[in-house]
Amino acid sequence: MTSPKRVEKRIPLKVACWNICTLQDSNKSECPQRKSALVALGLARLDVDIAAPSEVRLESQGSLIERGADYTLYWSRKGTEEHRQSGVAFMVKQSLAKKLD
Repeated sequence: MTSPKRVEKRIPLKVACWNICTLQDSNKSECPQRKSALVALGLARLDVDIAAPSEVRLESQGSLIERGADYTLYWSRKGTEEHRQSGVAFMVKQSLAKKLD
């Protein structure tokens, strides 16, 4: 007699791209990372799991947790001496980000 197969419930991920200029760094801005809070609130409202915002120009690389909206922003960018100034970024829902650490 064989045991019944265990069926795991799969929950689909909601993945999005967001063509925005909100995260562009400005020399006049004292705290450009806080702009990500606005994006995180929008993603939470739409219940997005992973998003790839465009036009992220934060320096070097790093991560920032937006606790109010439960998202982590991960980004990487080449140095400013490079010809291309844009970088890459992902905003990941905290429940998924915890599994990455």
